[in-house]
This record gives sequence, structure tokens and C-alpha cells, in this order.
Amino acid sequence: MKLLAKIGCSLILISLFAGCGGSGILSVDILGNGTGQVVGSGIDCPGKCKSRITFTASDVLSQPNKEFIDKPFEVTVIADSNSELLWWLNNSENYFNGEDTCNGHTTCAGDMTLSCANYYQTLGQCTNTNVNNVNLRPIIVQKDSLIDWDKGGSSVCVLRKDGSAQCWEDRFAGEFEAATPPSFVNPKSISSFDTQACVLDETGVHCWFRGGVYSEPSVTFGLDAVESVVVADNYRVCALSNGEVTCWTGTATTTLDVPELVSPTNLRRQSGIHCVDDETGKVCWTWNNPNDLQVYRS
Repeated sequence: MKLLAKIGCSLILISLFAGCGGSGILSVDILGNGTGQVVGSGIDCPGKCKSRITFTASDVLSQPNKEFIDKPFEVTVIADSNSELLWWLNNSENYFNGEDTCNGHTTCAGDMTLSCANYYQTLGQCTNTNVNNVNLRPIIVQKDSLIDWDKGGSSVCVLRKDGSAQCWEDRFAGEFEAATPPSFVNPKSISSFDTQACVLDETGVHCWFRGGVYSEPSVTFGLDAVESVVVADNYRVCALSNGEVTCWTGTATTTLDVPELVSPTNLRRQSGIHCVDDETGKVCWTWNNPNDLQVYRS
């Protein structure tokens, strides 16, 4: 037996037992001091906007895997001539298929997913459906406004020429994004990972965390003539100063063990851990715990 039923916004012919579809919200919230437009998949705005993506019953029944139904979306940043896109942040409750391909690309394409809690194959019926809403936050900045910026883990932080810093987070943005960075004197660089950031200025290294927690490693450890500072995974930070590397964790109360290094240069983060070049080659390291240093040489 067949009947004509209205599903979402369209009329389709379905069997009597066919289950319903559903719909989710695709929203975009542009961050940063730049200007531009985001267009695609029903989105067309210069600031904050949203559109509804509808899954019809025929979408559900046409998919080979009835438990998870994907429907593609694609949105593109068109930055004004004085602005540029730095990164796409995903502030959705869940990951979405294609999330890792967005990053710093102009276009972000992925899938919104409808999950079917109960699918009865014999009847072709899907009940208790749920759709993951997708909330994207592209960061658009003025081209001439930045000294430096960094994407580490779940956060993106910028250091502006006016001496200010700002950080944004992937997913459940909260305490770190709301934290007020310390003041800087002629800042030079910024490094961040997840919910910690550090800035190097002419007075030394200044760090802050979610919840408004601050640390002054240059003062605590007597660091002088710091060349660079790098934040890595698990709140581990290292600074290169006077030809030596000093590392610490958390609020910089004690130092961590470091590898034996010969004239280290080019302190950097690679795959979430610290690396330098020295006279022996490339040296990377991490800690399984504060007392368990793991070193990788190549």
C-alpha cells in the first residue's frame, strides 16, 4: 500500500511503513577582525547565520547503511581583499565526516549525519532519529593586523600588532576562550596548544590557561635572552634561551628533564611534541610522565 506523505519540506511517495527522516542545523559564526562572506548549503552571510538540512524518508531508505545516513554540505569563505582565512573551528557537539579536511582551506565540506536508533529492515522503518547539528566558526583576520598566530591541538591563537592576543577553541568553547591574556611589551611570537598559550616579548615568556590562570616562566626559572617558546601537548612548554632548552609543565613551578643537546636550534612542535636541530641531527622528545623522558633522534 502506498500513500503521499509530506516529509520535511518535500512531498514524496513512500511505503506505508517507511520511517521518517529528520533535519539538522548548519550554522556559521565568523570570528576574527577580518571581513568576508560565507556561502553554500543555504548559507550566505557576513557574520552569523544558519540553514536547515533536511533528511527525507527517501534519503533514509536509499542508503545501504540505514543506521547512519550522511548528507553532504559545503560552505566557502570569500574573504575581502584586506582579509584572509586562518582556520575553520568546529564548535559542534560531535565530530563530522570530513572535519579534518577543512582546516585552513577556503572551502569546508563534510557530512551531516542522521542516526537511526531503531531500524526495522523488513518494514523499512527508521524510528528515534537524531541528527548531529554542525556549528562552524571560520577565523577571518585582517592581513596586516597580525604579528604571529598558531594552531595547536584544539585552539587557534593570534598575536596582533596592537600588542593584544586572542584565542578560540574547537568544540565547547569556554574558559580558555574567555580568559584575558596578560599584557605584553613589544610581543614577538605566540604558541598555543589546547587550552594553554605563551607569548614571547621583550621582557620574556608569559603564559596563560583556561580559567584565567597565569605563569611567568622567565621570572621563575631565570630565563634570559629567550629566542623562542613552544607549547606542546599535555601542557608541556619549552623555551630556547642562551643556547639551552628549558622545559616545564602546567603553571611553571618546576622544570622537566630534557635530552642532552649540542648547540640546539630551531625549537618547534611536531606532531604534538618538541623538536630541535643540534649538531647530532634532529632530536624530538616527550614525557610519558614528568619523570619519564622519551627521546627520538634522527
